[in-house]
Amino acid sequence: METPTRSYDLSNDRTTFPATQLFDVEITSPALQTSQNTSELTGSGNAHTNGFVHKPRLEQNRTLLIGDSILKGISKRGLQSNVDVRTLPGKKSRDIYTRLLTDDISKYTKIVIYVGGNDAASGTSRSVYETLRSTFEALRHQCTVYLCTLCPRTDTDIGPVNEEIQKLCMETGAVLIDCYHSFIYADKTTIRPFYFKDGINLCPKGSSRLVSTINTVTPIVKFKHTSARELTHRVAAARYSRPPWTGATYGIRDRFQNNGRQFGNRNFQLRGRWSTCRRCGLANHSTEDCRNHRLW
Repeated sequence: METPTRSYDLSNDRTTFPATQLFDVEITSPALQTSQNTSELTGSGNAHTNGFVHKPRLEQNRTLLIGDSILKGISKRGLQSNVDVRTLPGKKSRDIYTRLLTDDISKYTKIVIYVGGNDAASGTSRSVYETLRSTFEALRHQCTVYLCTLCPRTDTDIGPVNEEIQKLCMETGAVLIDCYHSFIYADKTTIRPFYFKDGINLCPKGSSRLVSTINTVTPIVKFKHTSARELTHRVAAARYSRPPWTGATYGIRDRFQNNGRQFGNRNFQLRGRWSTCRRCGLANHSTEDCRNHRLW
């Protein structure tokens, strides 16, 4: 008996299937997604995005040192590349306040102000507090303000001005840099080697002391990186800058100085390395160069 079978005609089949929905799926790597997000934030590399100007890295985080003639001795050579120094000799606090308002200081994130010495010398020290307060209020939304206490002077008493500066820092939140105690001894006397003969302006040693004092609060001094080659040179120089042993080696030093070269004397090489000392029995020096010379 044949088993009945059913034939299917695919051409006339009216069986319908639900329509397939197509979805566009993008498979991207996390790195690509990060780059896309970054490009969206930065506006595809443009400098202007939503009205904000992206400054170059060299123009950001700059520091400004501004003050009277005390800052004149500071050399830009030893400071970091992002530190600028502006000196206004003979100017008072009001002049520096006007200079900060007229100049373009938008690129500075830190401003160090040293002012008040000329005000104290001219008898107008009472205006220092109000002027510095106005200066802080004008700058506090743009950058961090640092106020330096004054170094001792022989022509006037700067104590009242320093008290006003300390009081202002406590009230407003400005950062205080104590320069006064870096230029006095423990008995409150002035360290005169830091000054010229006038007792007002700082000598190079005093300017270096002022820079180091400011650097303890905010870094302005250039970082010194020592390479491996320089370290090797230092070790080699320290190794061969003196005789290989210590003691009464007067003869060796004389030969080094007279010859002009460290190991250029052939007689020293022959007598010092291949002969035997008749006093101590060692073979690394001659009898006349024996370090036990004083015992005989």
